[in-house]
Amino acid sequence: MFIRLLSSIAGLVAMLSATTAATVKDCGGGTSIFKIQGLGLTPTAPSPGQDVTLHLEYDVPAGTMVTGGTTTYAVTLNFIPFQPSTEPLCQDIPCPLGPGSYTNDTSTTWPSGISGSFTSKMTWADEVGKQLLCVLISGSMKEATSNATNMTVWQPPIVTTASVPPPAKRGNLRK
Repeated sequence: MFIRLLSSIAGLVAMLSATTAATVKDCGGGTSIFKIQGLGLTPTAPSPGQDVTLHLEYDVPAGTMVTGGTTTYAVTLNFIPFQPSTEPLCQDIPCPLGPGSYTNDTSTTWPSGISGSFTSKMTWADEVGKQLLCVLISGSMKEATSNATNMTVWQPPIVTTASVPPPAKRGNLRK
């Protein structure tokens, strides 16, 4: 589940990046059927290529039985939305899912090559489209710097007219 959420972001920009603290929150607005009891991202400020774990604790209320539904992943990078993806819910959680308390820990590798602000939203819905839960991960990634020199890892070359070779002389092309 979390792997697909982050892989939607991966590979969009070809620069190394570093992450400031990412936030994880319930985006259900009190309307979700499941009640989120705990959320976390470990580490809270992942680095590119580092393993990161999304921890999710939720309660399924009495009288609720989920036998199917959908998981929708929506991602934005620098406020630009990407096409959401939707998959079967029971691909991510064991179904049927009845009343009780549940914990999901999902790990993946934090993507590299990303620069700017991002949001990743995961929404679970039941068979008739009622929202079961919503999780939003947001933060920003910036160009990485070298720890040894504190200089930018890559900078484009500066081209001046003095460094551009003169055009080749053209000869007579006729025979």
